[in-house]
Parts: sequence; structure tokens; C-alpha cells
Amino acid sequence: MAELINVTADIKAATAHLTRLQKQQIPFAVSVAVNNLAKLGQGAMHTAMQRAFDRPKPYTLGGTFVARGNKRNPTATVGLIDKPKGAGRAPGKYLSPQIGGGNRPMAGYEVALRAIGALPNGYRAVPSERLKLDRYGNIQRKDLAEIIGALKTGLRVAAGRGKRAHLRGYFVALPGQRNTAHLHPGIWLRVERAAPTNSKRKNSGKATSAVQPVLMFVQRTTYKQRLDVRAAVETSVRQNARAEMDKALEYAMSTAR
Repeated sequence: MAELINVTADIKAATAHLTRLQKQQIPFAVSVAVNNLAKLGQGAMHTAMQRAFDRPKPYTLGGTFVARGNKRNPTATVGLIDKPKGAGRAPGKYLSPQIGGGNRPMAGYEVALRAIGALPNGYRAVPSERLKLDRYGNIQRKDLAEIIGALKTGLRVAAGRGKRAHLRGYFVALPGQRNTAHLHPGIWLRVERAAPTNSKRKNSGKATSAVQPVLMFVQRTTYKQRLDVRAAVETSVRQNARAEMDKALEYAMSTAR
């Protein structure tokens, strides 16, 4: 469930010293102040995300919302979106373990790997140190497409030219599997190079084959709380409430007839 924070105002405390005309404008002023405080709270959430995470994606930073209040119901709500935008995952879903701690849900690529039998139950797949990530620290889509496609078909892909020409193929090392017991469970890349040749000898060397880790299987991906969005919003409201109420009342009085 997405994190939701309600923003309200203490009307009695704010209206104790006001004139009758000012009090008539209070419902409108309070709704204006509450909505402005909610926007400030949303900004505080963004700041908290940037401090908690290394290079958060714009999609993550854009995963917050404000539901505005009105004169009849002067309560605004700040929260995280819990429905995905397009093909992406909902920020409220994947940020949940970062906010409250606990196990993270499966990522989309893990669901795809599980569907083709490449990821055993109870495991998650995390990138190895040798896998190049994007600027946000995530696995690149083209790499995921290549890995999942190759595992589905079992085909090897030709890459490079000339002396650098080689075949790339992926295989899964499952936990407890005898023929891959020497490898950490996960998805590995096998690179095969043909034996070098020259004009005098038909075969002047040997073919080579090497493996590299790509995605490693781990049994636990438990997170400690890294992001306290509620505290960020509540602190922002507390620090700005009086000033925003004063500005809202001044604005409300300027519109009074």
C-alpha cells in the first residue's frame, strides 16, 4: 500500500485573534494554506529521496502526488503513486521496502526469469559487479532483452569483428546443480573464441571459452528503512504552517467583497 500523509490545519488556534470578517474567510484561507503546505511537503519528499538514494530516476521522483482539499474538506493528501505508469512499476510498490523495511517485491525482469524457469523459487537476481549498469544504477534494458531472449531460445549470438569476433551465450547455474557446482548460482555469460589461424598453418592455436557472472541469485534482499517520507512531510508542515496560514489569510482577505 502506498504511503499517504494527510495535511490539515488547527483552525481554532489560527482564528482565536481574528475579526469577524477574517473569520468568514477562514474556510477558504485554510484550504489554500493546506494545499500549499501539501505542495511543500511533496517537495520535501523529493529532497528526502535524493538524499536517501544514489541517482534516483525521474520516474521515481515523479512518483508522488497531491490530492487537494477544499473549503468543505480542508485536508490535502500527499503520497506515493501505487498504480504503474505505462509498463513501469508503481513507485509506491517498489519503494515500500525502503520506507518500512522488509523484503522487496520481485522486479519485472525477475518475474520474466521466473516464468522461463531461470530463477528458482525463494531467490532474487542481482547484477554482478561486471554487469554495466545505466546512469541510475539499474540494469540496462538492452542487456535484459539479450539475456532473457538468449535463455529462451538457447542460441548463441555472434559479436565483434576480426580478432575480436566471438560467440556469446548465457546459461543458468542453479543452486545444487552438479555440473555448475563450482559457480555461484546465477546467470552466466559464456564467451567462445575460435582458434586463431594464419596463411601458413591451418590451426595455429586453440579455441578458448570463458565465463563471466551476469546476474547472481541471492536468497535475501531485506532492506532497512532508508526513506522516511512521513517525517519529511510532517517536518515541512510544522516549519511552514504559520507562514503559509498568514499568506493564505492575506490572500483570502484580498478577494473578500
